[in-house]
Amino acid sequence: MKFRNIDVTPDDPVDTWGVEGMLIALERGDIFQWRRIAATVQDNPCGAAALDLEEALAQAQSPGPVALLARVLNDARVGAKATVIRRLKHAVRRTGMTLRQFAPLVGTSYSRLSTYLSGDAVPSAALAWRIEQVGTKHAL
Repeated sequence: MKFRNIDVTPDDPVDTWGVEGMLIALERGDIFQWRRIAATVQDNPCGAAALDLEEALAQAQSPGPVALLARVLNDARVGAKATVIRRLKHAVRRTGMTLRQFAPLVGTSYSRLSTYLSGDAVPSAALAWRIEQVGTKHAL
């Protein structure tokens, strides 16, 4: 497989390929390129490669690689979300506080904090950081 009309090669890191490189890999690549894409996306489900893959998946015509890598992307993002939820729950739990006591310390409401811990909403990176900081500062 060769990349044409872009300034990277298949040997470059996957996160430098861009949408065009991802499209070429989906359409003309093989299991070796698909594994590299999968590994990169699993390492960083919200990174540049994952975002480029998401766009390429919407444009690609090869059903096999599209289905495979769409599942890899979804599973990686679900796993990342579960990790965030686990960390946030741990931060609250180690303080011994109720959600009603904890929420004002991080600058949110009880109901909003509850949606973060249930996975119905995703907190901003800044709020997730504050939750972990408060959890550490007020740990029993």
